[in-house]
Amino acid sequence: MQANNAWDILADEEDDELQLNGYLESLKDVILFAIDCSPSMLAPQPNTSKKSSQATAEGASPMYSHLFATLRGAVALMKKKAMNEPNDMVGIILFNTMEKYGTEQEETALGSHITVFQSIGQVNADVIQKIMTILHSVEAGSSTLEEKFRPWSRRVAMSDVFSGCNVILREQAPNSATKRVFLVTDEDDPHGGSFHLDTTAKNTLRDLYSRGVTLEPFFISTPAKPFKVTKRYIDILSRSTEDDENAVQTIPAVIEGFSRFLEQLAIKEAPKRSQFSTKMTIGNGFTIGVKGYGLVVEQKKGTPKTFLDVDGELKELESKTAYFAEGTLDETIKGPVVYGMSLATVPRTGDDGPDQGAVSENVESGVVPYSQVYYTAEDVKSFRTLGLEPGIKILGFKDADTLVFEDNIKHSYFIYPNEAVYKGSIRAFNALLKTLVAKEKIGLALALFRRNSSPYFYAMVPQEEVLDADEVQERPPGFHMIPLPYADDIRAAPVDEALQASDDLVTAASAWIKKLKINKGYMPDAYPNPALNLFNSQLEAIALRDEFDLESFSDTTMPQKDVILQRAGPLVEVWKEVLSEDPNVNVVVVKTSGKRKAEVAVDELEIREHYENGTLAKLNMDKLKAFLRGKSLQTTGKKQDLLDRTSQWLGAN
Repeated sequence: MQANNAWDILADEEDDELQLNGYLESLKDVILFAIDCSPSMLAPQPNTSKKSSQATAEGASPMYSHLFATLRGAVALMKKKAMNEPNDMVGIILFNTMEKYGTEQEETALGSHITVFQSIGQVNADVIQKIMTILHSVEAGSSTLEEKFRPWSRRVAMSDVFSGCNVILREQAPNSATKRVFLVTDEDDPHGGSFHLDTTAKNTLRDLYSRGVTLEPFFISTPAKPFKVTKRYIDILSRSTEDDENAVQTIPAVIEGFSRFLEQLAIKEAPKRSQFSTKMTIGNGFTIGVKGYGLVVEQKKGTPKTFLDVDGELKELESKTAYFAEGTLDETIKGPVVYGMSLATVPRTGDDGPDQGAVSENVESGVVPYSQVYYTAEDVKSFRTLGLEPGIKILGFKDADTLVFEDNIKHSYFIYPNEAVYKGSIRAFNALLKTLVAKEKIGLALALFRRNSSPYFYAMVPQEEVLDADEVQERPPGFHMIPLPYADDIRAAPVDEALQASDDLVTAASAWIKKLKINKGYMPDAYPNPALNLFNSQLEAIALRDEFDLESFSDTTMPQKDVILQRAGPLVEVWKEVLSEDPNVNVVVVKTSGKRKAEVAVDELEIREHYENGTLAKLNMDKLKAFLRGKSLQTTGKKQDLLDRTSQWLGAN
């Protein structure tokens, strides 16, 4: 059998398999735009942005319709998908229009006045350019959207729209993908007060929900035509049914203005893919289902792919892993592969060599001396998981203030109840959440999220539901699973004593710092990663066959020197004058050529044990200073002074 020295190869061999594969979110996300093309959506609307005001001053018309803004938002979403999520799929259907853009089969399935403008598929340059060409012609004034998408004088029943979405998703979207419908409209009463049509639309939408499709509404409101969600759509979109007693009634947000539309589109664009779905044991025989989500993900460049030119056509190459025997280089199957360390077979002095066949009598396990020890894949997996099955087991509860900031050393997970596996999970989860919030407690849990990962201890921090002024959910209820550090992860940080600034110098520095302070705080969306932004911009230009203008690229992370000098220039000069008069400016630290003193390792548990036993005096000065330095306390004085400071800190903590 072939040996393999890579102990972590299992992570690459095996898929990141979870406990409940049937409820995994797939790697593909499907978004289907359902856009209203009624006359009000095509009517020009004033643009209140700064660019609009400038265009008006130059004589250009800044009046664009809601449909124009929606198509621009769809293009922005497609570009982002093409760069970051190339496997995702996007489609567009239009309703309340006289045009026909789909195939004969699609148009027959959808019915009258509903058309497929873009079939569901992976985003590519041709799809984006198709929409951009229309938008550019409208901006240039050579055509209008009324000519491209002639509106129907009447309105299509929303039940027909939802039914059309169901047909398109069923025929064109992968079964395992997450499916979402982005409904864009400015009409709050689509059926003219018909209760029968409202009920039919609600029942049709229920069929979409039953297939796992999520509806994300984008309701556009203007001062001239305000959108009242409670008029009709609050009932049409309701998921409260007799067999779904735990359904939550939420009021969709109303969008005012194009910038607000882009913000909502960016928020809802990212699919809520669960990273694991498992069980949570609250007590003996008391188990519920939960799903886990990663709230923070590092944005990276897309994974490059390899292509081969076959008769002028580029075809993507698929990678394959193969195993070869070391001696013969014959390809082997995956089954007989075992794992072991590369250990030298050095014979004992006076021996002719290691006897691979003899088993030492002193070794009870039967290990052959001087030979390698091999393990199967199941053995290595048991080492990693410690024999535990995937799941979350609550061990107990502690006061919330016992969790300090330093304990958060890794990205946390957010868990939410999963009613599909264990009936009553939402109710039990909500009761646990409210109890911990009321008693100001956190949970301690031992969790193994994946079959081939390692178990970890977690702090379960409860988060209550947060609603805005319009009763729209801003933060969902759930638990943050914070990985707790092991003892080896916590070390006393070295604290070096530096020169202290005078009060005059601090006052002078505070003056110009306050002038440069951003009142709204740091907003990450305003400062995109310049390296990724430049890479994506160049890649986009190549894909769309456009020229990339490097001078037009702006790095928002660069300091704005002109603004800094305008706001705080004189105050900075005053600070520099005060700094030049400070006596510490001319102090030069002379490096000693002596041998560097070895750092002293200190264990807080050891210090505390001596404190509780009354034997602190047995510790030497180096250990006491190292402990105090790690707690940001003074290290000067005699040994008794150090003992007093140590005892005082341990007594208070």
